[in-house]
Amino acid sequence: MTTIILSEMGFEVKAVEDGILCVNEMQHQPANTYDLILMDIQMPNMDGYKATDCIRHLSQPEKANIPIIAMSANAFEEERKKHLM
Repeated sequence: MTTIILSEMGFEVKAVEDGILCVNEMQHQPANTYDLILMDIQMPNMDGYKATDCIRHLSQPEKANIPIIAMSANAFEEERKKHLM
């Protein structure tokens, strides 16, 4: 649903199914391919926290410092505070 809304607004969107694919995409694309990552926290194979950590440790600063916005269905205040980075 998010990809449809963003695409309709004129954004170019690339979606992947899990954290491993997200990290792999960031590793293999040229720097500055993406401007932003919307990261689902609860993904299969590698969750959003681990994927974010892997991206933050990439050797190219342009990739490692990409803005990442966490997305989650967990709406509890304690969850939000726990995971603010």
